[in-house]
Amino acid sequence: MDLIAALKPIAARHKDIADKMSAGGLSSDEFVKLSKEYAELTPVVEAYEAYDRALAGQAEAQDMLKDPEMAEMAQMELDDLAQAIPALED
Repeated sequence: MDLIAALKPIAARHKDIADKMSAGGLSSDEFVKLSKEYAELTPVVEAYEAYDRALAGQAEAQDMLKDPEMAEMAQMELDDLAQAIPALED
């Protein structure tokens, strides 16, 4: 299972918790429980989103390599992402 597939359910749970908390109608105990879970998931979801954006940026830069006018900038972006992505995978 790849990293994105493993983290998608966590991001979905994070969103679900946010929706439940904003909808209201929760007891104070339920709200506290959800709030704690939300806080625990937030750093994981933020890392997942950064990783996902980096992969998307990498794909866009690969496409930009085909354009001679954009190739140099695209290569610089790919070089940056080649360092950033492994760090995000840790």
